[in-house]
Amino acid sequence: MSIPARQLGRYLVAGGTATLVHLCLLAALVELLGTPATLASAIGFCIACGVNYTIQYYWTFAAVGSHGILFARYALVTIVMLGVNTVFFWLLHSRAGAPYLLAQALATAMVVGLNFETNRRYTFKSL
Repeated sequence: MSIPARQLGRYLVAGGTATLVHLCLLAALVELLGTPATLASAIGFCIACGVNYTIQYYWTFAAVGSHGILFARYALVTIVMLGVNTVFFWLLHSRAGAPYLLAQALATAMVVGLNFETNRRYTFKSL
């Protein structure tokens, strides 16, 4: 099954917007509030997910179906991706010594393909 180029482009724009929200929150929490970087990354990820769900539902996938069901799917996928993202971030930042913003950018890049396919084939699949 081929990946629809327009849908992938929209996914990247929406994901880029959510990533920008994530990185801004990460930096603000670390720099302004002194929050530990791994915790700040997880918090930023969760808040960015609300932005991402809204854009993905309405624009990227033009989903048809109940928000209750689709958001429950999204939440399940997001929890798994949060775990994957946090492990990659922790390995890159805490173990490899990468600066926290670089570690987050790399962790995001590592999960983007898996996240797109999961959302396309499961989360936002029409009911």
